[in-house]
Amino acid sequence: MKTILVPTDFSEGAFKAVEYAISFSKDIGSKIILCHAFELPAQGINVMIDISAELEKNAKIELQKLEYRIKENKLHEGVSIEYVSLLGDLNEVLTTLTEQFDADMVIMGTKGESDLASKLFGTNTVSVIKNCRIPLLVIPGKAEYKPVKNIAFAIDYLRPAEDSTLKVLREIAIQNNAKLRLVNVHTDGEIGEFIASVKEMQDWYEKQLDGVDIDFVFVENYAIEDGVFEFIHHNDVDMLAMITRKHGFFDKIFRKSISEELALHTNVPLLTMHE
Repeated sequence: MKTILVPTDFSEGAFKAVEYAISFSKDIGSKIILCHAFELPAQGINVMIDISAELEKNAKIELQKLEYRIKENKLHEGVSIEYVSLLGDLNEVLTTLTEQFDADMVIMGTKGESDLASKLFGTNTVSVIKNCRIPLLVIPGKAEYKPVKNIAFAIDYLRPAEDSTLKVLREIAIQNNAKLRLVNVHTDGEIGEFIASVKEMQDWYEKQLDGVDIDFVFVENYAIEDGVFEFIHHNDVDMLAMITRKHGFFDKIFRKSISEELALHTNVPLLTMHE
Protein backbone atom coordinates (compact mmCIF):
# COMPACT_ATOMS: atom_id res chain seq x y z
CA MET A 1 0.00 0.00 0.00
CA LYS A 2 1.73 3.15 -1.22
CA THR A 3 -0.59 6.13 -0.76
CA ILE A 4 -3.33 7.04 1.74
CA LEU A 5 -5.67 10.03 1.43
CA VAL A 6 -6.56 11.75 4.72
CA PRO A 7 -9.28 14.41 4.34
CA THR A 8 -9.58 17.06 7.05
CA ASP A 9 -11.99 19.84 7.94
CA PHE A 10 -9.52 21.09 10.58
CA SER A 11 -11.72 19.91 13.46
CA GLU A 12 -10.36 18.04 16.48
CA GLY A 13 -12.12 14.89 15.28
CA ALA A 14 -10.31 15.17 11.98
CA PHE A 15 -7.00 15.70 13.77
CA LYS A 16 -7.52 12.46 15.72
CA ALA A 17 -7.79 10.72 12.35
CA VAL A 18 -4.62 12.46 11.16
CA GLU A 19 -2.73 11.23 14.22
CA TYR A 20 -4.04 7.70 13.66
CA ALA A 21 -3.25 7.79 9.93
CA ILE A 22 0.33 8.92 10.54
CA SER A 23 1.01 6.10 13.02
CA PHE A 24 -0.75 3.59 10.76
CA SER A 25 1.28 4.76 7.74
CA LYS A 26 4.55 4.39 9.62
CA ASP A 27 3.70 0.77 10.39
CA ILE A 28 2.92 -0.13 6.77
CA GLY A 29 5.33 2.20 4.94
CA SER A 30 2.77 4.38 3.13
CA LYS A 31 2.85 8.08 2.31
CA ILE A 32 -0.02 10.42 3.20
CA ILE A 33 -1.86 12.99 1.10
CA LEU A 34 -3.48 15.25 3.69
CA CYS A 35 -6.28 17.05 1.85
CA HIS A 36 -9.01 19.62 2.38
CA ALA A 37 -12.07 20.05 0.16
CA PHE A 38 -13.69 23.47 0.11
CA GLU A 39 -16.92 24.48 -1.61
CA LEU A 40 -18.36 27.76 -2.78
CA PRO A 41 -21.25 28.87 -0.55
CA ALA A 42 -24.67 29.51 -2.04
CA GLN A 43 -24.48 33.02 -3.49
CA GLY A 44 -27.32 35.52 -3.77
CA ILE A 45 -27.96 37.26 -7.07
CA ASN A 46 -26.33 40.44 -5.77
CA VAL A 47 -23.02 38.71 -5.06
CA MET A 48 -20.81 39.73 -7.97
CA ILE A 49 -17.37 38.65 -6.86
CA ASP A 50 -15.72 35.29 -7.24
CA ILE A 51 -14.61 34.20 -3.77
CA SER A 52 -13.03 30.92 -4.80
CA ALA A 53 -9.54 32.45 -4.71
CA GLU A 54 -10.11 33.72 -1.18
CA LEU A 55 -11.44 30.35 -0.04
CA GLU A 56 -8.41 28.62 -1.55
CA LYS A 57 -6.11 31.07 0.22
CA ASN A 58 -7.82 30.40 3.56
CA ALA A 59 -7.64 26.64 2.99
CA LYS A 60 -3.91 26.83 2.36
CA ILE A 61 -3.42 28.91 5.51
CA GLU A 62 -5.29 26.30 7.57
CA LEU A 63 -3.22 23.52 6.00
CA GLN A 64 -0.05 25.39 6.92
CA LYS A 65 -1.28 25.65 10.51
CA LEU A 66 -2.01 21.93 10.50
CA GLU A 67 1.43 21.17 9.09
CA TYR A 68 3.01 23.28 11.84
CA ARG A 69 0.99 21.43 14.50
CA ILE A 70 2.07 18.06 13.10
CA LYS A 71 5.74 19.08 13.02
CA GLU A 72 5.57 20.74 16.43
CA ASN A 73 4.41 17.43 17.90
CA LYS A 74 7.04 15.56 15.85
CA LEU A 75 4.31 13.40 14.34
CA HIS A 76 5.75 13.71 10.83
CA GLU A 77 9.00 11.94 11.58
CA GLY A 78 9.30 8.73 9.57
CA VAL A 79 6.44 9.36 7.14
CA SER A 80 6.06 11.37 3.92
CA ILE A 81 3.16 13.86 4.00
CA GLU A 82 1.85 16.10 1.21
CA TYR A 83 -0.73 18.86 1.79
CA VAL A 84 -3.40 19.57 -0.83
CA SER A 85 -6.50 21.79 -0.96
CA LEU A 86 -9.02 21.52 -3.77
CA LEU A 87 -12.30 23.18 -4.70
CA GLY A 88 -15.25 20.79 -4.80
CA ASP A 89 -17.53 18.43 -2.95
CA LEU A 90 -15.65 16.04 -0.64
CA ASN A 91 -16.56 12.96 -2.67
CA GLU A 92 -15.55 14.67 -5.92
CA VAL A 93 -12.25 15.78 -4.43
CA LEU A 94 -11.47 12.30 -3.11
CA THR A 95 -12.24 10.82 -6.54
CA THR A 96 -9.94 13.35 -8.22
CA LEU A 97 -7.09 12.79 -5.76
CA THR A 98 -7.49 9.00 -5.88
CA GLU A 99 -6.83 9.15 -9.61
CA GLN A 100 -4.09 11.78 -9.37
CA PHE A 101 -2.07 10.00 -6.69
CA ASP A 102 -3.18 6.42 -7.41
CA ALA A 103 -4.34 6.22 -3.80
CA ASP A 104 -5.00 2.87 -2.14
CA MET A 105 -7.11 3.93 0.83
CA VAL A 106 -8.84 6.83 2.59
CA ILE A 107 -8.60 7.42 6.34
CA MET A 108 -10.96 9.92 7.93
CA GLY A 109 -12.44 10.82 11.28
CA THR A 110 -15.95 11.21 12.62
CA LYS A 111 -18.11 14.04 13.81
CA GLY A 112 -21.22 13.71 15.97
CA GLU A 113 -24.60 14.74 14.56
CA SER A 114 -28.23 14.08 15.48
CA ASP A 115 -29.42 10.95 13.64
CA LEU A 116 -27.94 7.51 14.30
CA ALA A 117 -25.71 7.24 11.23
CA SER A 118 -24.40 10.79 11.59
CA LYS A 119 -24.12 10.50 15.36
CA LEU A 120 -21.77 7.56 14.94
CA PHE A 121 -19.82 8.63 11.89
CA GLY A 122 -20.72 12.20 10.85
CA THR A 123 -22.64 13.38 7.79
CA ASN A 124 -19.59 13.71 5.55
CA THR A 125 -18.21 10.36 6.67
CA VAL A 126 -21.48 8.54 5.96
CA SER A 127 -21.54 10.08 2.49
CA VAL A 128 -17.95 8.99 1.81
CA ILE A 129 -18.62 5.46 3.10
CA LYS A 130 -21.45 5.11 0.60
CA ASN A 131 -19.57 6.66 -2.32
CA CYS A 132 -15.84 6.02 -1.86
CA ARG A 133 -14.62 3.55 -4.46
CA ILE A 134 -11.44 2.60 -2.60
CA PRO A 135 -11.24 1.15 0.93
CA LEU A 136 -12.09 3.64 3.65
CA LEU A 137 -10.88 3.42 7.25
CA VAL A 138 -13.13 5.40 9.63
CA ILE A 139 -11.49 6.50 12.88
CA PRO A 140 -13.96 7.17 15.73
CA GLY A 141 -13.24 10.04 18.09
CA LYS A 142 -12.53 7.68 20.99
CA ALA A 143 -10.04 5.54 19.08
CA GLU A 144 -6.42 5.53 20.18
CA TYR A 145 -3.84 4.11 17.80
CA LYS A 146 -2.32 0.74 18.56
CA PRO A 147 -0.80 -1.73 16.10
CA VAL A 148 -3.51 -3.70 14.33
CA LYS A 149 -3.15 -7.27 15.57
CA ASN A 150 -6.74 -8.53 15.61
CA ILE A 151 -9.22 -7.81 12.81
CA ALA A 152 -12.87 -8.87 12.74
CA PHE A 153 -14.17 -9.18 9.19
CA ALA A 154 -17.99 -9.38 9.04
CA ILE A 155 -18.94 -11.60 6.12
CA ASP A 156 -22.19 -12.96 4.68
CA TYR A 157 -20.64 -15.59 2.35
CA LEU A 158 -21.75 -13.72 -0.75
CA ARG A 159 -18.81 -13.56 -3.13
CA PRO A 160 -17.66 -10.00 -3.95
CA ALA A 161 -18.08 -8.84 -7.53
CA GLU A 162 -14.31 -8.34 -7.88
CA ASP A 163 -11.57 -10.63 -6.58
CA SER A 164 -9.47 -7.51 -5.83
CA THR A 165 -11.97 -6.33 -3.17
CA LEU A 166 -9.95 -7.86 -0.34
CA LYS A 167 -6.54 -6.65 -1.54
CA VAL A 168 -6.10 -3.83 0.99
CA LEU A 169 -7.46 -5.90 3.87
CA ARG A 170 -4.94 -8.62 3.04
CA GLU A 171 -2.10 -6.07 2.91
CA ILE A 172 -3.07 -4.58 6.27
CA ALA A 173 -3.16 -8.02 7.88
CA ILE A 174 0.17 -9.11 6.40
CA GLN A 175 1.99 -5.82 7.13
CA ASN A 176 0.85 -5.94 10.76
CA ASN A 177 1.12 -9.73 11.16
CA ALA A 178 -2.50 -9.56 12.29
CA LYS A 179 -4.99 -12.31 13.03
CA LEU A 180 -8.06 -12.05 10.77
CA ARG A 181 -11.32 -13.53 12.06
CA LEU A 182 -14.03 -13.90 9.42
CA VAL A 183 -17.22 -13.53 11.43
CA ASN A 184 -20.55 -14.80 10.16
CA VAL A 185 -23.72 -14.35 12.20
CA HIS A 186 -26.10 -17.29 11.81
CA THR A 187 -29.67 -16.16 12.43
CA ASP A 188 -31.76 -19.32 11.94
CA GLY A 189 -31.66 -23.00 11.01
CA GLU A 190 -29.15 -25.72 11.80
CA ILE A 191 -25.70 -24.12 12.08
CA GLY A 192 -23.86 -27.37 11.36
CA GLU A 193 -25.60 -27.72 8.01
CA PHE A 194 -24.86 -24.08 7.19
CA ILE A 195 -21.15 -24.45 7.95
CA ALA A 196 -20.95 -27.48 5.67
CA SER A 197 -22.72 -25.58 2.88
CA VAL A 198 -20.21 -22.70 2.78
CA LYS A 199 -17.04 -24.79 2.51
CA GLU A 200 -16.52 -23.69 -1.10
CA MET A 201 -16.70 -20.02 -0.13
CA GLN A 202 -14.30 -20.61 2.75
CA ASP A 203 -11.83 -22.06 0.27
CA TRP A 204 -12.27 -18.94 -1.88
CA TYR A 205 -11.57 -16.63 1.09
CA GLU A 206 -8.47 -18.64 2.00
CA LYS A 207 -7.19 -18.23 -1.56
CA GLN A 208 -7.86 -14.47 -1.63
CA LEU A 209 -6.28 -14.01 1.79
CA ASP A 210 -3.24 -16.18 1.14
CA GLY A 211 -0.49 -15.51 3.65
CA VAL A 212 -2.89 -14.24 6.33
CA ASP A 213 -3.55 -16.00 9.62
CA ILE A 214 -7.34 -16.44 9.32
CA ASP A 215 -10.01 -18.08 11.40
CA PHE A 216 -13.67 -18.68 10.52
CA VAL A 217 -16.03 -17.76 13.35
CA PHE A 218 -19.77 -18.47 13.51
CA VAL A 219 -21.93 -16.52 15.93
CA GLU A 220 -25.56 -17.38 16.59
CA ASN A 221 -27.84 -14.36 17.02
CA TYR A 222 -31.27 -13.33 15.78
CA ALA A 223 -29.85 -10.02 14.47
CA ILE A 224 -26.72 -9.85 12.31
CA GLU A 225 -25.61 -6.45 13.58
CA ASP A 226 -26.04 -7.47 17.24
CA GLY A 227 -24.06 -10.66 16.64
CA VAL A 228 -21.13 -8.77 15.10
CA PHE A 229 -20.93 -6.26 17.92
CA GLU A 230 -21.36 -8.98 20.53
CA PHE A 231 -18.25 -10.63 19.05
CA ILE A 232 -16.35 -7.34 19.19
CA HIS A 233 -17.42 -6.79 22.79
CA HIS A 234 -16.06 -10.16 23.91
CA ASN A 235 -12.85 -10.16 21.87
CA ASP A 236 -9.82 -7.90 21.64
CA VAL A 237 -10.58 -6.38 18.23
CA ASP A 238 -8.45 -3.56 16.79
CA MET A 239 -10.41 -3.11 13.56
CA LEU A 240 -13.78 -4.09 12.13
CA ALA A 241 -13.89 -4.70 8.37
CA MET A 242 -16.88 -5.17 6.11
CA ILE A 243 -17.86 -5.09 2.47
CA THR A 244 -20.45 -2.40 1.75
CA ARG A 245 -23.15 -3.53 -0.60
CA LYS A 246 -26.71 -2.38 -1.10
CA HIS A 247 -29.08 -3.96 1.43
CA GLY A 248 -26.07 -5.40 3.25
CA PHE A 249 -24.87 -5.21 6.85
CA PHE A 250 -23.89 -1.54 6.63
CA ASP A 251 -27.38 -0.53 5.52
CA LYS A 252 -28.92 -2.62 8.29
CA ILE A 253 -27.18 -0.77 11.10
CA PHE A 254 -28.42 2.57 9.82
CA ARG A 255 -32.04 1.41 9.68
CA LYS A 256 -31.99 0.96 13.46
CA SER A 257 -33.45 3.87 15.41
CA ILE A 258 -31.29 4.00 18.55
CA SER A 259 -28.65 1.40 19.33
CA GLU A 260 -26.85 1.34 22.65
CA GLU A 261 -24.82 -1.60 21.38
CA LEU A 262 -23.34 0.42 18.55
CA ALA A 263 -22.40 3.22 20.92
CA LEU A 264 -20.32 0.74 22.92
CA HIS A 265 -18.08 0.10 19.93
CA THR A 266 -17.35 3.55 18.57
CA ASN A 267 -13.72 3.14 19.66
CA VAL A 268 -13.09 0.45 17.02
CA PRO A 269 -11.89 1.69 13.60
CA LEU A 270 -14.12 0.57 10.75
CA LEU A 271 -12.69 -0.50 7.37
CA THR A 272 -15.28 -0.46 4.58
CA MET A 273 -14.64 -1.99 1.17
CA HIS A 274 -16.93 -1.62 -1.84
CA GLU A 275 -17.52 -4.74 -3.88
